[in-house]
Amino acid sequence: INGLSKKGFGVLATVATGYGAKLLEAYPDVEVRDGRLDAGGMLDMIKSSGAGLLIDASHPYAEAVSINARAASRRAEIPYIRFERKKTALDADNIVEAASFEAAAEVLNNIKGNIFLAVGSKNIKSFTRRIPDFGERLVARVLPMSEALKVCEEAGLNAGNIIAAKGPFSVEMNTAMLKYCNACIMVTKDSGDAGGMAEKMEACRKAGIPLMVVKRPDNGSEKGLNSIDEVLKQTCFYLRGES
Repeated sequence: INGLSKKGFGVLATVATGYGAKLLEAYPDVEVRDGRLDAGGMLDMIKSSGAGLLIDASHPYAEAVSINARAASRRAEIPYIRFERKKTALDADNIVEAASFEAAAEVLNNIKGNIFLAVGSKNIKSFTRRIPDFGERLVARVLPMSEALKVCEEAGLNAGNIIAAKGPFSVEMNTAMLKYCNACIMVTKDSGDAGGMAEKMEACRKAGIPLMVVKRPDNGSEKGLNSIDEVLKQTCFYLRGES
């Protein structure tokens, strides 16, 4: 966003939560709209704002958002750019990969010991529905927000199953939490460097436990750009004809 503003582009940013809107207060020149949008809502926003380009910078696991964004850009007949965090090189010996949150839960149901979940609140129910004794051995780390806590409670978790904290988390902090929970495994998404993957991997290595990584969804989209500079270059090409 900062790079787009510096190049003189008008920016309209959409966020799903008040927390996201709060983060964007650092950019006073950016118009912010708070609230979840389906494809129709995105299309209306594009038309009302006169936007000439849609940049999808949603989380790698926000599959529905990307699908809706592509659909809206096609219907509005404007270019679409996907910016995506670079995937993590999962080359450590203690890495276990799972194809989905549901598949991860099925594996965890067949192992003994406490489970430390760092997958966000949205996917908690995938685990509580498949692990009958989740109340005794599952601890979820989520953002300290009422919305996240409500989802955890609806999934059946209580105060003893929840660590509400905001990152970034250092190796030492991750290690301390794993020790506190007496975790035999940690479960996470591949959120890239920005999501603290390196720190999680090192913490699990130090704790001597495996790190289960749920793979990113394949929503059929074209490959995203991993570089901010490349996004800016593409934006200048589409909106100004600069090569």
